[in-house]
Amino acid sequence: LDGFQFIPTLIGLFAVSEVIAGVERIIRGEEQEQRSNEKITNVLPDWKTIKKIWPNILSGGLIGTFIGAIPGAGGDIAVFVSYGASKSASKHPELYGTGIPNGVAATESANNGCSGGAMIPLLSLGVPGDSVTAILLGAFIMKGITPGPMMYVTELPTVYRVFAALMLANLCMLVVGCLGVRFFAKIVSVEKKMLYPIILVISLLGAFSINKNAFDVGVCVAFGIIGWLMNKYEFPLSPILLALILGPMCEKNFVRYMNIQRGNFFAITTSPIAMVFASVAILVIIYSVYNQSKINKRTAANAAQEKA
Repeated sequence: LDGFQFIPTLIGLFAVSEVIAGVERIIRGEEQEQRSNEKITNVLPDWKTIKKIWPNILSGGLIGTFIGAIPGAGGDIAVFVSYGASKSASKHPELYGTGIPNGVAATESANNGCSGGAMIPLLSLGVPGDSVTAILLGAFIMKGITPGPMMYVTELPTVYRVFAALMLANLCMLVVGCLGVRFFAKIVSVEKKMLYPIILVISLLGAFSINKNAFDVGVCVAFGIIGWLMNKYEFPLSPILLALILGPMCEKNFVRYMNIQRGNFFAITTSPIAMVFASVAILVIIYSVYNQSKINKRTAANAAQEKA
């Protein structure tokens, strides 16, 4: 069994769940239209905001590049890992999810860093880092170019052209963002009761278009309800998404490992590299639990002060 398709599940958890929550707020009269006639004068953040978000940009870019260099990981994992790391390190994690610049900077820098990171295994080993570089690998092969270590010897000018194209793509993204931000911001002025049906229709069409299968639409709606309930009772959605992304890879590689080791699970303890990664994972979990306990104590103390 292949399990649930990733895209319908993703759409359900993050798009359909928000539509359901929005409709619920409208029914209860809690949804307030926020209209603003203010014009956008600055398309770039001011210096104060830049100073506040530059650690998130730096850490997000490094996380994105590192995860992008892992074949098969992709930008989805990089975004959620960067977001989680930024939220854990923040003094005000309760503001995450409200659109604060720190969260946006962490996720977007990780997503952009992942694109360049995915080129590392492609150009150095001939292994695509994600679906985009897999297409690029096919284009190289069609042109008679074999990515790998020898590419830096036989096709060095092509490597430099790839680097130049990556830099040019980032500049183009900056120009498009600066020119289009005033238009993109207009969506805020659209009434929510008009926006939610459009989002729902587009979401369901997107879920159906993957395999042209009505079952995927049902999966999308079901996970939308699950996501709505989880948000309502303050459960994070990211762990489910990471499980859906990493689950198939973990299962496949675990079966491969058990076949290689002939069923001896504890053979992993003889590999120094595996033990290093396991130790790092354990330390990260311990740090996350410790940091979350500090955040909970700080939140409880602030709540007690407000009541006093």
